[in-house]
Amino acid sequence: MSAPSPVVYATASQSPDNVYHALAVWAERADRRLLSAWAVVGWADALGIAVFLPRLWLLAMPLISVSALGVWGLAARRSRALDEAGTVAPVRRQALLAVRAAAVTIGTIAAIAAFFAAFLLVLGPRAGGPDG
Repeated sequence: MSAPSPVVYATASQSPDNVYHALAVWAERADRRLLSAWAVVGWADALGIAVFLPRLWLLAMPLISVSALGVWGLAARRSRALDEAGTVAPVRRQALLAVRAAAVTIGTIAAIAAFFAAFLLVLGPRAGGPDG
């Protein structure tokens, strides 16, 4: 019988040697306007690539990752604002937690896809890259 898997929360780990923790610390210090710009512009640019350059859709993956970081940062700030105000809003808190979990998941998948896209681009046609 295997041990139960740990529950994964949308908040960063408390371990300082974790990339998610480093990004969470940065997002908490970032300006709200910067996070908003990343959230909106990242998705808009990714959509533009999907519409105008559909064969190069992997180029949109880093933009989606950056956008997900902006969305996560904005949701984390809103959650913190609810905590500081002492507001009891369980539905809103659950929605913000879901948004943060989705942002972490989407951002991570997009970052992994971007890494492999860059890897295939470097390898070229021999590995089934864009030219082969």
